[in-house]
Amino acid sequence: LEPSKNAHHRKVAEDFSREIDRNAVQYTDLAKAVEFVLCLPGTTVPVECVFSIMNDVWSPEKSHLNISTTKAVLCVRVHFSLDCTAFYDKLLKDEQTLSQIASSEKYNGHQAASHPEERQGKEQSQ
Repeated sequence: LEPSKNAHHRKVAEDFSREIDRNAVQYTDLAKAVEFVLCLPGTTVPVECVFSIMNDVWSPEKSHLNISTTKAVLCVRVHFSLDCTAFYDKLLKDEQTLSQIASSEKYNGHQAASHPEERQGKEQSQ
């Protein structure tokens, strides 16, 4: 959720709790239900966007990619809104990243695993 929506939900929950307390109503189960309902996303648009992007990415040629590569492609497509030209232009202005690219210290594939158990599994298989 957007920060403003989170703040709105938090305010609604606080107002609801204050009103119940003021009227001395027992609300243990009701509070749990309200908390659960407020944590549900109001829309499925983010999920639908990911599926739409995956349909664009998934093709007969690309169906032979392994899962980690497909995951990486999907993550890039979801989290980066710049096209190639805009990304290139932005990169040219980022001195720190350019120096890291040019350095002899290169990317280590073990760092790619986002979860410790994935990293651990890769290290054990080597």
